[in-house]
Amino acid sequence: QNILIGLRTYGDTEEIIIDALKKFKDKCDIIVIASKRYGATVDEITRFASKNAYRVLWCAPHWREGNETQIDQLKDYAAKQYDKMIVDIIQGNL
Repeated sequence: QNILIGLRTYGDTEEIIIDALKKFKDKCDIIVIASKRYGATVDEITRFASKNAYRVLWCAPHWREGNETQIDQLKDYAAKQYDKMIVDIIQGNL
């Protein structure tokens, strides 16, 4: 569909976030990037989105307590949800 998606699955520091956003800017229609939920990483994403006309959707991570659910099963479930979200954005449903 001629839509380029930038994906970074780690973002623990402001420097990692800045590096990813610089690489994806002017290249990607949609950017999916993991980050902490507080502090400088959030500030940088918010600043970048505002300055570059990106919309931000924050998604809380999936986690488990105990061992009833296998971690790989949970990761696969989360990946399918994120994939659906991206499709919904592309289709204009979100």
